[in-house]
Amino acid sequence: MSTVTLLAAGLTVPAATFIGLWFWRLRPGRRPDPRPSTETVLVHKVAKAYALQQELRAQVEALGRGFEERDRRLAAQVSGAIETAAKAAEILPGLAAKRLGGHGYAGEGGHGGT
Repeated sequence: MSTVTLLAAGLTVPAATFIGLWFWRLRPGRRPDPRPSTETVLVHKVAKAYALQQELRAQVEALGRGFEERDRRLAAQVSGAIETAAKAAEILPGLAAKRLGGHGYAGEGGHGGT
């Protein structure tokens, strides 16, 4: 081989390698996978479940407050009814006892002294 051929090959190969790598670097990048990764899907599901849990917790607390208010109102009504019955028994002890079969007092029995 001649010196010129060796010199041309010695300069052409590195130059072609450099140019090829330069253009390889400029090629369009990989396109991302259109499907989300498993980790992304799991994070999304966990976030959604947590949001749902918070919403349900708020609904349960609201229901609990509603039940507490209802219980207080019913307790007040029962207490009022007991007080009304006690006042009525104080006002008309004889009438209440006679209706129960007694002799004038609520504590007396109506069975003829038995």
